[in-house]
Amino acid sequence: MRSLAHRSHRRNGRRRGFTLVELLVVIAIIGVLVALLLPAIQAAREAARRAQCSNNIRQQMLAVLNFESAKGELPGGMNVHSPLSVQAGFLTADSNWCISILPYLEQQSLSELIDRSQPITTPRNLLAIQTTLETFLCPTDPGPDDYQATAFRTEAEITNVAAVLPARSSYVGMAGVQANNNFWSRPVNILSGADGSIPTAKPITRNEAFALRRGVFPLVVEPAGLNPIELRQITDGTSHTIAVAEYHTTTLMTGQRAPAWGDWRVYTFLSDATDPGKVDQHPFVFGLADFEACSSNIPSTSQRLVVCERTVASLHSGNIVQTGVVDGSVASLSADIDPELWAAAATYDGGELGRDFN
Repeated sequence: MRSLAHRSHRRNGRRRGFTLVELLVVIAIIGVLVALLLPAIQAAREAARRAQCSNNIRQQMLAVLNFESAKGELPGGMNVHSPLSVQAGFLTADSNWCISILPYLEQQSLSELIDRSQPITTPRNLLAIQTTLETFLCPTDPGPDDYQATAFRTEAEITNVAAVLPARSSYVGMAGVQANNNFWSRPVNILSGADGSIPTAKPITRNEAFALRRGVFPLVVEPAGLNPIELRQITDGTSHTIAVAEYHTTTLMTGQRAPAWGDWRVYTFLSDATDPGKVDQHPFVFGLADFEACSSNIPSTSQRLVVCERTVASLHSGNIVQTGVVDGSVASLSADIDPELWAAAATYDGGELGRDFN
């Protein structure tokens, strides 16, 4: 009896384990919790990335305004000085708006490495602009997987330095709005008269056949009368005018348009996609961070390059693009913004009824 009681006590005192059903229930509960928490974690991470991206734009705009305080004018989007040199049909730039504000981004030493008396395509300058600057990189923007040097310019333009890869950027400056597809790629044409007259800042009207309106970071060729913009010229108001916007892309920008902070194409003309006369193209372009997806919506091969490479886009959630306003603030715009409103915001002296971003 004692032995039987002892065995019974051992059985009753034995620790009971999980059954298979209980284990499966626990796993299912954990899976549900993970499924509930994962979107919240991802949203929190994206919020942090967006905040960092917004801070980058704010730092850029502060540097732009400090530049203006020191120089009495805004930096040029692309600066071309005399003598004008032409390579493969392009004017050769000496610097851009990003290079101009380097001293105001605590990058004085890097700024001094760049020889502004020489084209940015010279070996010395190309060496300098390979430096990665976090201020010009949005954490949400991974960049195209096949990012490569040939995304910047033809070999005819860079001669013996074709292997140099300028550091990437997630941002572009607003050069204005156009409805002619040649001015962006070949600014030499505007000086020769091939693209009409010197760009103005008058408002765009719907179905206008030709429109070329300057933004705050335009092409600057002072010998030709294309001068930098002064704050007093921004009659639309500094709180109504956009200077900087995001441009992210998930695929290679094809050809010569991948943004880089030191490259002379780090500014954008908002071309046919924002021409109010072509509003049918606008929904396919604004905010779409995928060149291939964008170009598949545009029937004309030549217009794919014009429309899909000369807009703004981001990979942020919520279908928004963050922008830097001339007054130094940061505004988030919906990709569904009306094209006329966007065109008004991208120019500085059109007299349109624009949006106050503050």
